Amino acid sequence: MTSGSKRTRGAFAHVVRTLSHLAGWAGALGGLLSLVLRYIPPLHPTSLLLAALAPFALIAVAVAFGIGIIFRGQMLRWFSAAVLLVGTLIIWPFDALVDCRRPEAGQPDTLVIYQANVLRGNNGGLPERFREDIIAADPDVLLLQEASPSFLATLDDGTLRQFTFRVSDQDTTLWSRLPATSEPTLDWRSGPPMVSADFDALGTIVQISSVHMRAPTSSRTVETWERQFDEVGDIVGGDRPTIIGGDFNATDAHRPFRELTSQALRDVHDEAGCGMDATWPVQRLDPLPVPPLLRLDHVLVSPDFDVVGLRVGPLGGEPLGSDHHPVVVTLRRSVP
Repeated sequence: MTSGSKRTRGAFAHVVRTLSHLAGWAGALGGLLSLVLRYIPPLHPTSLLLAALAPFALIAVAVAFGIGIIFRGQMLRWFSAAVLLVGTLIIWPFDALVDCRRPEAGQPDTLVIYQANVLRGNNGGLPERFREDIIAADPDVLLLQEASPSFLATLDDGTLRQFTFRVSDQDTTLWSRLPATSEPTLDWRSGPPMVSADFDALGTIVQISSVHMRAPTSSRTVETWERQFDEVGDIVGGDRPTIIGGDFNATDAHRPFRELTSQALRDVHDEAGCGMDATWPVQRLDPLPVPPLLRLDHVLVSPDFDVVGLRVGPLGGEPLGSDHHPVVVTLRRSVP
């Protein structure tokens, strides 16, 4: 091999090593940034998205760690290892990975909640498919968002007559077959209304709410989104049993959501989830489905309930037409 060829190969190897190090540091620093953004006030839709994508950013950090090993970059190796360790401890759903509790039909003394964003009625979710999934779940309470009047009219072909309590306003819906003990309330302060009512269930009075948080897609809607979390927090106070289900347009990577779940509410996924249980976006790139990335749809419950089972997604696996998966949870009253 000539000296010129050796120099060319050496120069090429140097370029590869330099570019690999730069890519590794970009991945490691990006992963660190996504973790930091979990703990600061929401600034912009981009910061919220980066925080939500932290689990995927850790993949880039793992690649950076590999680059550090392959190219003997000691600083990159130790830095990415530290970020990977901290990130794993912060966000990896250890409990959810080992405590999958699937709902079982016909369990005594339980309360079944069906939560779904149906995506603007007939322009999105297919009422016939949702009806089949609802009948299979046999819920006591139905919480829907973006359910237009035409969607609801088609949804109930007479097979859902058990839901005698029905309130729907601005596409936020609460149906129940439980006896109501109060008039429904509609909270209009910051966007789509929060629909709430009290019901006689499991030997006590339970407040149940259907909510739809504004999507934080601009600086202005981020402010509205934050206010809505404060408003939902207003109804959490007190000692009565509470269930809140809806499209929160937030994950547990977002500080307002974590503050809400630290107030005597907990996400049912933390009790009985199965992996990430992502609910959005549901889409297909034929011939294969594309798995959703984020868990934006939640059911929050007070400590008065134990989570018996949880299902995310349609029972038969057939897409329902919405870009959100439904969440079905079975609850039982906690034993003091």
